[in-house]
Amino acid sequence: MTIIYTIDVYSKVDEALLLEIEIPENKPSDVAEIMGWSEEDKKEFSLGIGVYNINESQAIKLESLCPLPLK
Repeated sequence: MTIIYTIDVYSKVDEALLLEIEIPENKPSDVAEIMGWSEEDKKEFSLGIGVYNINESQAIKLESLCPLPLK
């Protein structure tokens, strides 16, 4: 079984889903660096339970990890 990690980007105005970014299997460490995660944050992400607010700069960097967003 393969786990697919995604980052969902929501509007601050109406909480509508704006973008879903699939994180390639070889990029979790890049995500952690962009997000500035602690070891606990990394563990939560790997378990699929992490929820994080991101800023515009982080959103742009995360999007660059997967040039073809799912939405």
